[in-house]
Amino acid sequence: MTSKSGPPRDDLSLPLAGLFLLTLVGGLLAIHLVREGRANLFYVEGRCVLLDKRVHEDGGTYRPDFLIRYTAAGREHEVWAYDAVRAWTILRWPKERIVARFTVGQEYPCCNVVKPKG
Repeated sequence: MTSKSGPPRDDLSLPLAGLFLLTLVGGLLAIHLVREGRANLFYVEGRCVLLDKRVHEDGGTYRPDFLIRYTAAGREHEVWAYDAVRAWTILRWPKERIVARFTVGQEYPCCNVVKPKG
């Protein structure tokens, strides 16, 4: 019994997998850049008081979190915040180092959201 061999076929699985991963990474970067761009366009620097701090954990991922109080448009606000992107990572120790640099009760520069005009 012999098998018939035809012309060699190109295996496209590796290039397709690479294209999929490239698209996935590109999409994640685009989300990050959109959030950063919005923060750069619509936030203004202000002052806030640090009320509490923590390393927030969610399903094995971590991010620094700070409870801050700030005034915007004549109203006082309290919110858990750190950055505009709200990125999570799987490593806890770098987030602990960030949280350790801040002192509860101190005033720090922070960014307040400003609605676009028009």
